[in-house]
Amino acid sequence: MLPSDIILPEDWNIKLSKTPVSSKPLPCSLCKWSGRPRDLFVQPIVTIARRITDFRTSGTAGCTSCAICAKILEYVGISEQWNDWAHVSKHPTAPHIRVSWNDRSRSNVQVDLSMYYPQDQNRPRAIEAIPAASLMSGDTTSLQTMQWAKMKLLECMSSHADCLKSGTTQFKPTRLIRVRSPSDYDKDVVLMDKEDFPTGSAYVALSHCWGKKPIHCITTRSNISDQMRCIPWQTLTRTFQDAITFTRGLGIQYIWIDSICIIQGDADDWEKESTKMLSVYENADVTLAGVYSGDSSGGLFSRAEQGLQKQVANLVHLGNKYPLYLRQSHRFFHDWRTKHLSDASPLFTRAWTFQERLVSPRVLFFTEYELLWECFTSVDCECGKGLVGWKENDDEDMWLKEPILPKKEFGGFINAIQDPGAGEKDTPDRETVSFWHNMVARYSRFDLTVATDRLPGIAAIAEIVHRKRSGEKYLAGIWSNSLIDDLHWKTDALQYFLPRPIPATAPSWSWASVSGAVVFEKVAKEGCDRLIEVLDIHCEHTKGGAFGRVLSGRLILRGRALPCRIRGRYPTKICTATPDSVILEDDWHSIFPDCADLRQEPDESIQQEALLLETTRSFQVDNIWLSRYTFLVLSPSSCGDDTYSRIGYVSTATEFMRSERYKLFEDFCVTRECTII
Repeated sequence: MLPSDIILPEDWNIKLSKTPVSSKPLPCSLCKWSGRPRDLFVQPIVTIARRITDFRTSGTAGCTSCAICAKILEYVGISEQWNDWAHVSKHPTAPHIRVSWNDRSRSNVQVDLSMYYPQDQNRPRAIEAIPAASLMSGDTTSLQTMQWAKMKLLECMSSHADCLKSGTTQFKPTRLIRVRSPSDYDKDVVLMDKEDFPTGSAYVALSHCWGKKPIHCITTRSNISDQMRCIPWQTLTRTFQDAITFTRGLGIQYIWIDSICIIQGDADDWEKESTKMLSVYENADVTLAGVYSGDSSGGLFSRAEQGLQKQVANLVHLGNKYPLYLRQSHRFFHDWRTKHLSDASPLFTRAWTFQERLVSPRVLFFTEYELLWECFTSVDCECGKGLVGWKENDDEDMWLKEPILPKKEFGGFINAIQDPGAGEKDTPDRETVSFWHNMVARYSRFDLTVATDRLPGIAAIAEIVHRKRSGEKYLAGIWSNSLIDDLHWKTDALQYFLPRPIPATAPSWSWASVSGAVVFEKVAKEGCDRLIEVLDIHCEHTKGGAFGRVLSGRLILRGRALPCRIRGRYPTKICTATPDSVILEDDWHSIFPDCADLRQEPDESIQQEALLLETTRSFQVDNIWLSRYTFLVLSPSSCGDDTYSRIGYVSTATEFMRSERYKLFEDFCVTRECTII
């Protein structure tokens, strides 16, 4: 059955907001559409006891909104006999249509759809309020997909100045896999040492989920000689085979895959190579990212099911036909912030891949439906950047600007580093400090298989930040010139019950010492007194150096401190040791345990000895004048007198300074030196 025609009024493209174009009396009594193209589905269409035929009839009578609504209801599978509630509207934050309805079991169903017509340079003009987009092949192995990828890569490498600023042509990975075999019929590949390929060789990097399934083609000390003679094609996982096939299609001779190019089971080689992650990904021509597979057996390539996109009608305007397509939207394709991740995108939940994606100047994402592109300059997908008709500002791809974060933010930071003297300041500016805090907060939400990778997993980002903060020391995730500000981290409220990892991943004063997500509390640059003095700080590292794993650390602070006891739970109380008077309680104050080390026992008779160390006093927070005190909660360590572990963080409200409780702190606190390990 051929798609039916929906006739648009001749004056459809007139952009006068007060000019309706529908020939039917307005607003439509059925869908309430105003008749203006830009209002299409802005006013939700709520149907009660209506059938699809009602919308068809109204569409025939001249309401474009009803005609399209009938096609939408047909597309989602609502039957002709359906006579129930439904809701059709623009998505509140994305360029999609959201459809909700009750199915036969009376369960609510919700689907987001993309509506568009195919991009065509030969069309006389666009159709207002209906976006144009590319038709997808639905097959990431197709020639169409390969040509699209080559086009994006060439465009970026030839014209994106911001993307060309990262990396250096002098870098050579320790090892690469040569994908071009002497025989075109031979799919086998070879591991090569850096002495065997020229400096500046183009190569591809792979970012993927290892998963729990064993990888049989890994390089070890016992087989590295064999790997350098031949890696048989059949031993490679499906993901590795797909990545190599795509690399060959791009015309690039080498690829870097971590489990083959790093000697597995060799601690020395891992320490050495893990410090090169920045250089490896920063200098790759492009990084291939396997989005939908949870392990290396799932592959990169995909073929979408039939019906991914379907022509539902022809829009006819001034004698020209515009095929109207619908397809189910997958918002997480374009919005890679944590809160929008999906179970279908396991790559986006992994900590290591966060930095791989950020430091790579160019990334191609292989999803279940299409290929995506992300660089420091742009973001794009096979379905096209033409989906801009959903924003009132049609001159810019507004909806594509936020999803590129945090990569665009990261690219802007890299470009700022190019400024002369960027790394020479003694005191970092507020933007630089906030940038690091934001990166850590995002990174800390992701998953690690090996807990001791907490610091190596963000080392590449830290190295780039160090280019701007070259005069500073990087100490277990903390920067020497913003040390007091960097101590103001707190664990996410849903994850403070997690124990600290064993063995320790960092000293207790570092955010890297806990397992869960962390956030940093803003410390005002002006109107804030920093009340502690840093006497000494030191870290012992493994062979990976300052950006690698930390063996131990020591931080010595001097400030006003109060010996106290912690008792109770909900609310937690912090009391003076003698007399036992409550100083802090969760009714006025926020007491944030770092981890399960701060034992919040329901029984108030069980008390935990601690030390409350005053850190800052703010008079202005986010341009609002108020008083706030912050404290570190320390627990005595078995390593000696005045040696402690950090177990929590406290941020008071304005009322604290005005209360008798603050006077108790003033009366009983003493200035002392504290060593935190």
